[in-house]
Amino acid sequence: MLIGLLFVSSASDVWSGDTFGALVTGAEFTLSQIACSDGDLRLAGEYVYDRRKDLHPFTSYDYDVFLGLGHAANDQRNTSALLGDTINLDNGSAAIRVEFETGIGEAFALDADAQFFVPHGANSDLKPLENDGFISVILKRCF
Repeated sequence: MLIGLLFVSSASDVWSGDTFGALVTGAEFTLSQIACSDGDLRLAGEYVYDRRKDLHPFTSYDYDVFLGLGHAANDQRNTSALLGDTINLDNGSAAIRVEFETGIGEAFALDADAQFFVPHGANSDLKPLENDGFISVILKRCF
């Protein structure tokens, strides 16, 4: 199955009348029952273009691509994993995200997430976040 999304927007600053354009477009492709299993493999890509001026609220997602790879096992434990990377096309900075979730037995679920920022250059928008990556592991009891 191929799913596509196209979103185009334009904004106007009420005070100065200044305009800027923004575009988000992406596609996702799912390969079902890979390797003779019940699992699905998802490939995703997205392009983000946002040329705000200095007067507008800051966004680090102004000229970026996102590439992602996901797997859903489609098993009784509802196991899934995702690996994604957002890359700034201006300077090569990256935001890497990993997610994993699965059921454990009848009553528990494990969710694990990690995000890391890899700035390139002293002027990178991600430079202030260089040491702010995180790892989160949550054990949930389901009843």
